[in-house]
Amino acid sequence: MVESFSIIYQVEAEIKAAGLSPEQRLQEHQKRSGPVMEELQAWFTELMDSRKVEPNSGLGGAIEYMQKRWTQLTQFLRVPGAPLDNNEAERILKR
Repeated sequence: MVESFSIIYQVEAEIKAAGLSPEQRLQEHQKRSGPVMEELQAWFTELMDSRKVEPNSGLGGAIEYMQKRWTQLTQFLRVPGAPLDNNEAERILKR
């Protein structure tokens, strides 16, 4: 399931290469990335509910972080032009 992230970033790269508008980008992510994110969320829930991952482990902490912030982390599926990540802002802050 980790490859799910690479799929979403590949969709983003294809959108940028095609020069789609923010609204078109949103529609494309909803169609192609939305199902991937739904599968990822279900997998996270299954891992935690079945205790296959310890909540206090590194992976468990990362999953809990994502689950608690799911709405914020998936804005790109609801808001035209919302970024996939905040890497650009972090780069600026590190300078």
